[in-house]
Amino acid sequence: MNRLRFPLNIIKKAYEKVGKDFVITYRISADEFVEGGLTIEDSKIIAPILEAAGIKAIHVSGAVYKSGHLPSAPYQATTALFSDLAKEIKSVVSIPIIAVNKINTPYVAESILKQGKADFVAIGRASIADPEFPSKVREGRLEDIIPCISCDQGCQGYIALQKPVSCLVNPRTGREGEYNLEKVENPKKVMIIGGGLAGMQAGVVAAIKGHKVEIFEKADRLGGRWLLAAIPPSKEIFNSFVVYLKGQLDKHKVKVHLNTEVTEELINIFKPDHIILSAGSNPIAIPFKGLETNKNVVQANEILAGKVLPGRNVAIVGGGLVGMETAEHLAVHNSSVTVIEMKETCLEEMAGIPKVFMMKSLEHNKVAIRLGTKLEEIKENSIVISKNGVSEELQVDQIILAIGARPNLALDEIIKGKFSYTKAGDITGVADGIASVKEGYEAALNIK
Repeated sequence: MNRLRFPLNIIKKAYEKVGKDFVITYRISADEFVEGGLTIEDSKIIAPILEAAGIKAIHVSGAVYKSGHLPSAPYQATTALFSDLAKEIKSVVSIPIIAVNKINTPYVAESILKQGKADFVAIGRASIADPEFPSKVREGRLEDIIPCISCDQGCQGYIALQKPVSCLVNPRTGREGEYNLEKVENPKKVMIIGGGLAGMQAGVVAAIKGHKVEIFEKADRLGGRWLLAAIPPSKEIFNSFVVYLKGQLDKHKVKVHLNTEVTEELINIFKPDHIILSAGSNPIAIPFKGLETNKNVVQANEILAGKVLPGRNVAIVGGGLVGMETAEHLAVHNSSVTVIEMKETCLEEMAGIPKVFMMKSLEHNKVAIRLGTKLEEIKENSIVISKNGVSEELQVDQIILAIGARPNLALDEIIKGKFSYTKAGDITGVADGIASVKEGYEAALNIK
């Protein structure tokens, strides 16, 4: 009982202050997932003691600081991963049990309740993504729920950086007082060039504001590079945001032109009052020695898009998010992978919690990561690399470039000075997802 003396004294004192009818709930890490920490069997002994002390409900979480990558489980983790802990605690008490963690859709929440794992569900990050989540469920508007993709970027990621909480899929989170979605008095004819995340988000918001909006996309589908971002392991949930945006474009009657390359002539024919330019980016081409004569060199995006078959023994040049996710994708599919990165760190742009999962996966799948290493030359079936002045030759059958991208500014030069326009997404400097969506949102809000 000494292990429980402190919480039991708190519970007793609290009830002395507020009376026995007051509802006090108890949040517990039912399994701490560290050596020597509480296990679920320990907590099944503790829970009835808490009930006897007067606790009215138990909120079942898990982990502690050392296992801190689990409580806000990212997209790589199992959905509702603490719900089985809730079920175990529910089996030993009669008071209500609350389940929590990565319960990000109504279907998951309902499943937990129907299985009898818990009496209530606590929904945190999905409520940050869409504060109207409960109301939309009650009203049957499931298609209007902005989907939490468990990326941890604007919530936990921003908290770790001591920045105000935001959300990749909902830039209005935390800015409700700044982002005015009321209808404009003088609607404009708006042309959006590019149907990636920024363009799609801009289209939805501009239409909500009352503008007449049309999107022009050169590919045969909307989504841009975000579609490739959903290819690596565990990232299929990212597609739910594209599906949501497409649904909102349809709902707000935004006309979409696919397979349409925008030219100066097309712009002049359309005669827009305002253009939102979200034409994306193009891969950087660095003239490595031997690059021009080697047919085994491909871009990471070509691999992710399935345009090129992966090799069995590959070198990926670039240790940023695209390079490392491509490495994981190929390693999971049985390629032998070596990543070459000039810097002494990798995945600098990735949020901390998903990064923990990513690094564990790379280690498990035996991806070799060569930091502080420079690509010197590309040969027919090998590459020459160097670190601290020492050269080494690696045998590989494919070289995959993931060294970044540059904004596609071709149309920028054409419309500059001729049309009212704003830029959003990769074209502003190769933005990540959270920046792209925010820029698209604000570009639509600021149409004059």
